[in-house]
Amino acid sequence: MSGGSRTAKSRIPKPPPSYVGMEDCWVIVALSQLGEKEKNLEAIQKSIHRILRRTISVFIPAKKTKVREEEQVNIYLDGYVFIKFEDGLDYTRLNETPLFQNVLVKRLRRENGERYFVYCLVKDKELDTVRNRMSQDTSSGFSIGDHVLIKQGTYKNLKGHICFLYEDGNNCQIKVVLRSKSLLVDFPLSYVAKVVVED
Repeated sequence: MSGGSRTAKSRIPKPPPSYVGMEDCWVIVALSQLGEKEKNLEAIQKSIHRILRRTISVFIPAKKTKVREEEQVNIYLDGYVFIKFEDGLDYTRLNETPLFQNVLVKRLRRENGERYFVYCLVKDKELDTVRNRMSQDTSSGFSIGDHVLIKQGTYKNLKGHICFLYEDGNNCQIKVVLRSKSLLVDFPLSYVAKVVVED
């Protein structure tokens, strides 16, 4: 800081609470609109390392899948990334940067009225639910001939049926009927949900 004046020791405010025992926690960061559209997960991670000037663990709740020659990104938690917490590191450097909107914090007030903030932290085990969803075999329960609803992408909310399951266990080919013509389109299985067709 510049332009400040010295303060008598008795008037120096207490520092923010210590984060002792928070080594297994993650800082929550909201992505900007540009960040939400960014499909290059490595670019997001590199941007964090560059801004924080530290090579630190980053958990992005998204996973790349390859459908034939095209790479697609499955998002498991929209709008957020998580950065490993290290006491003393200023995560607020990420605020209002191209890919990041802000770091989530709680604003508090001391007895003397002075305001300060603490990071909103999430414990590592609390992210296991997202990790489990990402690691599950998405092919479970799908068969050729299943009628499905497309949940994401260009054909969102259209129905079709599975006509081929790829050996990778993560992708399928769906026959989609558009007015007078039919299309065969490849999708990650995470993009579709089974539907019951009444006779």
